[in-house]
Order: sequence, then C-alpha cells, then structure tokens
Amino acid sequence: MLEDIEPKLVLFEASFTRAPLRVGDMRCATKGFLSRSGVPTAAASDVELAVSELVTNAVVHGEGDVRLRITLTESEVQVSVRDENPARAVLKDPGADLESGRGLRLIDELADAWASLGEETWCMFRLPLGRA
Repeated sequence: MLEDIEPKLVLFEASFTRAPLRVGDMRCATKGFLSRSGVPTAAASDVELAVSELVTNAVVHGEGDVRLRITLTESEVQVSVRDENPARAVLKDPGADLESGRGLRLIDELADAWASLGEETWCMFRLPLGRA
C-alpha cells in the first residue's frame, strides 16, 4: 500500500532569526529553488508571494526563530512557516484604508489550501502534471 502514497520530499528548508531583511532573502531563495526544480513560472510566482507573506507574518507577529520549509512533489508545492508564537494566524478584512493586513487574504485567494495551526502556518499549491 505504501507505493500508492506520493512521497513528499523536503527539498528546501531554512531557519533564521526574525528580521525584515529575511523576507526578501527567503523570496529570492524560493525563486531560485523553484526555478531549478522546474516549477512552472506562473505557479512559482504564486508560491514566491505566499513565502513573502508568510515570512512577513512570522517576522512581524511571531516569536523566536523562524523556519521556512518548502515541500515539492510532482503534483504540489507546500510552504510551511513556523515560529514560536502559539497564536494562530487569522484571516482578516483590513478595509481599504489600512496599508497592511492583506497577506492571508492573498494566500486564501491564490493557494489551493491553507491553515494556521498556531506555531505553523502552511499553504499548498497544486501543480500541473509533467513539471519541466
């Protein structure tokens, strides 16, 4: 029965201290990783944006160090960001006047699934079959 389960391979992982400059670092690292892995450009752009938003949330609202994990299979990319804050990320409606607070709203629109479990917030993107 195990051969019926698609294996998930952790292909990219980074741990870092919370600092605003890490957002760009992780977005750039994600872009390079996805490009080398043959993820289609359109899907990669959505994943890069999700990494940027989730890492930003961890840097701004998190506690302790942050861990980014990107899991890639033939059919999906899963992004997980962990920090030491036990509070779950909450989808908000920030209104038109606020300059921030839209990150999870973007992820909700772009990702095929997402959840916040407290210290971890993750999202998943389905990929077209036959990745390059």
